[in-house]
Amino acid sequence: MRVIFPFLILWLTFLPVYSEEVYHYVVKWMGIVAGRAQVTFKEEGKIKATLRTVGIFDLLYYVRDSLSSWVDEEGNLVRLVTQLQEGKYRYQEEVVFSEKKGEKNGKEFSVPSGVKDPLSLLLYLKGENLPPGEITVPVYIHGKVDKLRLKIEKEEEIKIYGHSYKVIPIIPDMSTIERKGLAKKIKEATLYLTSKEKIPLLIEVFSSFGRITALLENRDGLSRD
Repeated sequence: MRVIFPFLILWLTFLPVYSEEVYHYVVKWMGIVAGRAQVTFKEEGKIKATLRTVGIFDLLYYVRDSLSSWVDEEGNLVRLVTQLQEGKYRYQEEVVFSEKKGEKNGKEFSVPSGVKDPLSLLLYLKGENLPPGEITVPVYIHGKVDKLRLKIEKEEEIKIYGHSYKVIPIIPDMSTIERKGLAKKIKEATLYLTSKEKIPLLIEVFSSFGRITALLENRDGLSRD
């Protein structure tokens, strides 16, 4: 499950108006329901993403992950709290950001101007036109800043349970970021962002142990043209 979470939180969309919104995702491994994810947008500029396993997957590989991010009115990252519980793996951190620097455990470190975390990156993506091509963004993940390269494909149409949606596929270049644990098994990942709202409709991850998907459940109201 550590494979899907970084990508889920990387692209779950940010709404520019600070009103509470909740998005629910069902996570499947090889077509079998393996987990649930939720993203909540708070009025004070807080975004929280959670992921948990369900059913037999709780016994096979117990996951309770949480990522909380705070941004200011201009979309600048100001605080990040990460709590990961994945099998025997544990990871926690809290980082405070200001202009060109971050602070963790009382120690300061330099960061590029405009650095994002997986959640605050979404404000940037939502504000872009996203024409076909490539973009590179500095992203802070697990104690390190990497330049994440994203390939933006041409708009296409996909069908989900008989309904058609226009989407923009976005493919991350995995070689541009440091990966740990199960994430190293990823061969390819694609985000399908709705063309109009820029909401992640579907995430596909192909790994050495099979296909994993995260599908938006509350799709009512999304534009299909």
